[in-house]
Amino acid sequence: MSHRKKRKKLLIIPLIFLALCVFAVLYADRKTLYETKSTITLENYTNPEVKINFPVNAEAAVMVDNKVLDNNLNKPLATASTAKAITSLMVLQKYPLKLNQQGPLITLGSNDVTIYNQYLAIGGSVVKVISGEQISQYQALQAVLLPSSCNMSDSLAIWAFGSLDNYISYANQTLKKLGINNTVVAIDASGFSPETTSTPSDLIKIGQLVLNDPVLSQIVGQKTAEIPIQGQIRNVNWLLGTNGIVGIKTGNNDEDRGAFIFASTQPISSINSTKTIIGAIIGSDSLANALGDSIPIINSAKDGFKNATYPQANQRIGYYSVPWSNEKYYFVASESFNHQVWGKTILTPSIKIDKANYNTQVGSKVGVLSLASQNQDLVINKKIPRPSLIWEIKNIFKY
Repeated sequence: MSHRKKRKKLLIIPLIFLALCVFAVLYADRKTLYETKSTITLENYTNPEVKINFPVNAEAAVMVDNKVLDNNLNKPLATASTAKAITSLMVLQKYPLKLNQQGPLITLGSNDVTIYNQYLAIGGSVVKVISGEQISQYQALQAVLLPSSCNMSDSLAIWAFGSLDNYISYANQTLKKLGINNTVVAIDASGFSPETTSTPSDLIKIGQLVLNDPVLSQIVGQKTAEIPIQGQIRNVNWLLGTNGIVGIKTGNNDEDRGAFIFASTQPISSINSTKTIIGAIIGSDSLANALGDSIPIINSAKDGFKNATYPQANQRIGYYSVPWSNEKYYFVASESFNHQVWGKTILTPSIKIDKANYNTQVGSKVGVLSLASQNQDLVINKKIPRPSLIWEIKNIFKY
């Protein structure tokens, strides 16, 4: 054998060895080269809108779980005495009270007697007062919210803010800061003036603030109370304690004959929970109609709750596909998620899928689904087959 042939042979051997090494590396690494492609097929969950039995002759709205629905009538109307809820909130912002506190004693004078006589003459709701009378802040709030005393509303606002002008300025500024933008407090603190206006959606926000205050929430839930001079006072809200109603404030004057901010605590069997429904009606024909119309609103809102299971255990979330097979290899939910939904609700999960290959075992975790502060593993429910050697040899340099 010639020297040249010997040299060629010696060169071929390492080249073959190198080729075998490259092939071995590529073959050994086929697990990563042939990783699957994932496709998510799970659609968002959509719950339909709730049909609320709103009155046809008044503006109305209802709120459940911070979702507000109305009857598309949102022109600001006279609030009547529902404005006293605003007065009470503003006074407690200036002079906060805790439960079981009476607060400072308020000494009423001749100006308060004049206010009483003025409202008495024009047909406003009043509680009797005398000059030199002392009434606690808590008792004054009871007089404002239970029998809907117009004179005590003005007297309490003047005590807290120095004058009605100061109160009105403070109330309007504060309402805007709270995002209650379609409400205007004008002339008085009682809502007797038709120039004090609001919308049902705004009144719901005001009602929610009342319920969130422990003192006011307690007062609006009282049927009767005792105050100086007047003695026993009764809550004008005669529905209190029926149909789960726990408040909040009635109203009626010549401009708005029927207004009602209401709250009802309802046990919901479909979700095994208790919910508070808050609503408001203004511009009704009468106070009796306003109160009566609150019941079908509450009942229809209650019927709108649903326990939605999404996703269900073993529900297909998506699938893997591989180039050596026409089949789909599904990943599924490992458990069921239950959600309390009300009204128009769209549930959009966040889904993260890991890479998988033919070594991934059935039941292995291959991703995570997150929804409404809940997380669950996603698992593969069918084994991805190993590609054939022939397929790998044909396609090894394509991937």
